[in-house]
Amino acid sequence: MTTDPELARLRAELDRAHAELAEARRGARAEIEARTLALQQEKLAALSTLTGGLAHDFNNLLTVLSSGLRLLSRNPDPERREFLMQQMQDAVQKGTGITRRLVGMGQAEGAETDTLALDGAEEALRLLLAPVLGPGVVLDLHLQQGLWPFPADRAAFDLALTNLAANARMAMGDTGTVRLTLRNHALDPVAAASLSLRAGEYVELVLADSGPGLAPEVAARAFEPFFTTRAASGHVGLGLSQVMGLANQAGGTALIASAPEGGACVTLLLGRALPPKTAPTPAPASPGPADGQPDAGVGILLVEDSDTLAGLVADMLRQLGHSVVRVPDAGAAIAALGGTPIDLVFTDIVLPGGASGVDLARELARRRPGLPVVLTSGLGGALPPDVQAAQLPLLRKPYDMEALRQVIQAALRRA
Repeated sequence: MTTDPELARLRAELDRAHAELAEARRGARAEIEARTLALQQEKLAALSTLTGGLAHDFNNLLTVLSSGLRLLSRNPDPERREFLMQQMQDAVQKGTGITRRLVGMGQAEGAETDTLALDGAEEALRLLLAPVLGPGVVLDLHLQQGLWPFPADRAAFDLALTNLAANARMAMGDTGTVRLTLRNHALDPVAAASLSLRAGEYVELVLADSGPGLAPEVAARAFEPFFTTRAASGHVGLGLSQVMGLANQAGGTALIASAPEGGACVTLLLGRALPPKTAPTPAPASPGPADGQPDAGVGILLVEDSDTLAGLVADMLRQLGHSVVRVPDAGAAIAALGGTPIDLVFTDIVLPGGASGVDLARELARRRPGLPVVLTSGLGGALPPDVQAAQLPLLRKPYDMEALRQVIQAALRRA
């Protein structure tokens, strides 16, 4: 029979166990919160590094455009004007690529795997890494010709590469050398077994820096999700777990080799992507009235709230032979249906007044079944669900006159 003193002792031990469990839970919660905060700080530091470089690149592109416009107005020589226009067009294309990569980075987590081919991509890689490394760091780039494709989302790959470059920059400071090598690599069974991989063909990516290197205990933990050297070094250590995730998703792995004062070298092995099955070649479309010369007498309702952009687009449409009625929003577009004959609606997705271009398209389908609608947008990355569900032609900004002509003619043919 349990005595009162013994019962009191058991109750006291149970109370102590409850208290210890509660303290352990508080400690675990505090550790998770601290690690989450550290990870958020790392992401903000990475974003700061990237946006600083992107601002530099965009200012360069804007300088090309503003200078080109001034020179274009003062130079009557046709060849020189053509050269200036080509330079400005190149600047626009580079700006488009930067914005799409930036948006893609924000959506990299959980992105679907695609096949990435980097053969001949030296200039694109320089454009990606130069703003991260800064002007004082030399980028020594070596890409093997005939580089194999590998399974990876481009945004996730760019994010991993910029993470590696940012780590190298932090380790070296404002000066140093980063050597980036990509080559085809056949992994034999013995080497593959040592890495817990399958023998076969891989793309090997090696990024080495001339920094002070890493201590063995730091290198051993570099790919851990929450590991950082920030407290010890005063810098924010960018976690490399995303780099390892990219390599694993591609059927490979990531390795790091380093020694104090010997620099750091990160190697990614990315499994070679199998070539896609060849789809049957579609039969050529029969030429119709929309092929070749512009359609005469086609009335287009342009729905765009930006006066500057609307003026330029309307001018392009008129040069293509169309008549144009411009309105700023969905309500004005509905009202315009009773006026000038409308054969096609070209509308931005994002509109003022609460109704989007997709909402307008739905209302037009109810009021005027069969009226062609073409969407346009400056949104990057994956399309919103309602845009995907609408299954309407979409022209992404920026676009040129030829792209505008093609999308309108295709929409008219389908009507």
